[in-house]
Amino acid sequence: MSKFRIKYNYNSGDSENSYSGLEGVVEIYWEDLENAKANLKRIKEHYEQYKKLNYWSIDEDEAEKIINENKDKDWFVAKKVFKIKDKNSKSKFHNSYCMEKLPKDIENDLDKYEIKEVFDTNSAENYIILYTDNNKPFQFFPSWCGYFESLNFVEIFSEIEQNDLKYVA
Repeated sequence: MSKFRIKYNYNSGDSENSYSGLEGVVEIYWEDLENAKANLKRIKEHYEQYKKLNYWSIDEDEAEKIINENKDKDWFVAKKVFKIKDKNSKSKFHNSYCMEKLPKDIENDLDKYEIKEVFDTNSAENYIILYTDNNKPFQFFPSWCGYFESLNFVEIFSEIEQNDLKYVA
């Protein structure tokens, strides 16, 4: 039986340097080619979301819309945060980055605030869930997601069989 892996090729860098064509391999493998293909599709969908969320002129409302379009996908990392706004303020909501509960000072004074619980954009952007052959979730931080990073392609490969299953970003 063949073991299938997913290889990725991406660019990276920093303020002064750029590095093209870096490669890596996702840490898990699949014996079932159809499962590997399904994960390749998950990576493609996640990266499309990532690019939309990192478009230079996106605002908070548009980001929330993109998140809501993908929140039911099996690759989506669903962490919640509270957005808090003083009821007397004309400004927009801001993230308090509380994953499980509100800060004590706000919890003790709920009548002063408007509170929304939403999906955390940072988690949705920077984490993805893939699935093993046994349908167990595998969450990881893709190397191609970052300020200086961009994905060139991902492909399925096997040491035994030749194939051309590739997604070019």
